Amino acid sequence: MAHAPGVCANYSSDESFAAIERLRKSADDQQMTMAEAALRFVLDTPGVDGLIIAPRKIEHFSSYGYKLR
Repeated sequence: MAHAPGVCANYSSDESFAAIERLRKSADDQQMTMAEAALRFVLDTPGVDGLIIAPRKIEHFSSYGYKLR
């Protein structure tokens, strides 16, 4: 958000931060990382046929549950 404040302004609201906290609680309850819970939410959404992820660094894949060789 610091790098593109204009783009993120619509997402910086009490409603957005409340949704993030609900995601954090859900992830904790399921013993998942927030990234895993967010991906699972998207994949479990009716009408979603696939998911494209684009980490900026190869190390970020580990937060999605992928093991690096």
